[in-house]
Amino acid sequence: MSAILSGRNLFTLFILLVFLGALVTASEWPLRASIIVLVLGVCGAGLALAQLIVDLRKPRTDKDTPRPTYETPSIETEDPSLGARATGETWAWLVGLVVMVPIVGLPVALTAFVLLYCRAHGGGWPISLLLTALVAGFIYGVYVQIMHVYWPSSWLGGLLEGIIEI
Repeated sequence: MSAILSGRNLFTLFILLVFLGALVTASEWPLRASIIVLVLGVCGAGLALAQLIVDLRKPRTDKDTPRPTYETPSIETEDPSLGARATGETWAWLVGLVVMVPIVGLPVALTAFVLLYCRAHGGGWPISLLLTALVAGFIYGVYVQIMHVYWPSSWLGGLLEGIIEI
């Protein structure tokens, strides 16, 4: 098989076609219903196209590139229980997020989750605050300003409703 028709390039082309198909389909919907599909479709199609261009411009070699393992070397080579521990930790973070949503509300839970996750996994204050601000800005800009999403009252918001306007 030629380098142009390699499995990697065909897969990237398939992903590009999926995103383009989503864009064509969503373009027929009302804006409010299609905004997230259009945003993700443009981003995904752009990234897939960029990946395809980079892959096609690479010098052709006969060597196969090694497949990514998606695991850090420490987990692969050390004690197998570390993998189970890492999986458990990931699930604990996700369960914590789900538990936080009814208590403080989705927008607050997501921004707090990003900040806490970044800090717990070695992110410094500048990058943690930057990512948190980006998530909060995205939630406010897209869901509040553009889509006018109604956020149900949280338990904490319900308790403080008469005291503080949230």
